[in-house]
Amino acid sequence: MDYMFNNCINLKFVNFSITIAPYCIDILSSKFMFNNCISLTSIDLSVFCFAYGVIENYKSDLNNMFSNCISLKVINLGYDYHSDSSHPINMSYMFYNCSSLTSIDLSMIDVSPSDMSYMFAYCYQLKDIIFEDLGFTTALKYMSNAFRNCTFLVYVDLYFHIDYVEDMSFMFYGCISLTNISILSFSTNNTVNSKYMNYMFYDCRSLKSISHLVDFNNTNLQDISYMISGCSSLTSIDLSNFNTKNIKNYEGLFYNCPKLEYIDIFPFTHNNLPKSNLSIFNNNYPLKGTIYINEDFKNRIEIPSTLQIEANNNNS
Repeated sequence: MDYMFNNCINLKFVNFSITIAPYCIDILSSKFMFNNCISLTSIDLSVFCFAYGVIENYKSDLNNMFSNCISLKVINLGYDYHSDSSHPINMSYMFYNCSSLTSIDLSMIDVSPSDMSYMFAYCYQLKDIIFEDLGFTTALKYMSNAFRNCTFLVYVDLYFHIDYVEDMSFMFYGCISLTNISILSFSTNNTVNSKYMNYMFYDCRSLKSISHLVDFNNTNLQDISYMISGCSSLTSIDLSNFNTKNIKNYEGLFYNCPKLEYIDIFPFTHNNLPKSNLSIFNNNYPLKGTIYINEDFKNRIEIPSTLQIEANNNNS
């Protein structure tokens, strides 16, 4: 059913129950199925079973399935989405710019995604996302911009493992209502493989805590520029478990974080960095509190004079 209703811009309603017998009809692929159906307000797919994989060398996917369905308010995804774990599924842009959608229930989807980039991006009204049976495996590599500008989203619980995701850049960018994020993989003591976390929490201005970030362990990380920039409600940040030997960009890391009172970046080093001083703070706000930092890194950055500097790790 790939591209079945693609660019049907005047389509307002689809009733599959009238035209299809009341059985579970197997669907092998559905990418771009309703892409750019800008007038569609509701979709009921309850008569289908979605069995994804590789069929006669044809790769089935879910990417862009509902992308740019800007009027869509109700989706019934049906009851059975499954795939062979050896055939990971592309789910990128699946709900991209479904700007009227308020909730998404993915509890019936039992697939192993490979790509979730932009999956919910620009779902401005989205308040609830239910994850349950997603079969997350080592195949999941990309989550960049996954929740970008989900401006009504208050809480995200990524209870599934994202240990092998390489790109988390811009993941929660512009989620201005988000108050708490729980990321299970950061608490497992497994090494997370992400290379890019730049702009990950950018402008999450209501964010008060990031659970398990203190336990984060990563030897591949290269870019954390502007990672928490604009998190104006965040009062503490503990990056004391970060392995920074491969990081090449710290620029703007703590920009526009006026309430930060506790900062632990003790393990940070300046390996692979330019010789000029680093700008990880800006001067818009007189930060008051304590920063834990090693002597070597302290000499490479400009620290606000209002911060108390501790050259010893608080856990030592």
